[in-house]
Amino acid sequence: MLYADTSALVKLAVTESETAAVRQELSSWTGVVTSVLTEIELARAVARARERDSAALDELAVWAITAGMVEIELSAEIRRAAADLQPTAVRSLDAIHIATALSLGEDLGGVLTYDRRMQEALTHRGVAVVAPAAP
Repeated sequence: MLYADTSALVKLAVTESETAAVRQELSSWTGVVTSVLTEIELARAVARARERDSAALDELAVWAITAGMVEIELSAEIRRAAADLQPTAVRSLDAIHIATALSLGEDLGGVLTYDRRMQEALTHRGVAVVAPAAP
């Protein structure tokens, strides 16, 4: 399974140079999961984008992005793992994403993220980081 974090999924809501690459990557996996946190982060990112560009996607597009994904709840186990996550340079919401991804155990095939701190923390743990470049 592929875990997709907000830094990657926002590229589907707000067009960026990697948008096509992210779309293609997501379509190549049979299972994509994310955190329930992603809906909130995407809605906020789209709202910020709309302040800059009224042509940005609306909130309905946010729900469409995550509609086909399994959304993992913030269990007590995930919250504890996020609180204990090292290094401490990883921000709180990113720690939640990492802990959620790691909760998949052997089923985790990789994490789609463009966040550098997350990439470093995941690589340190031996987790495959997926961040396709713009074509």
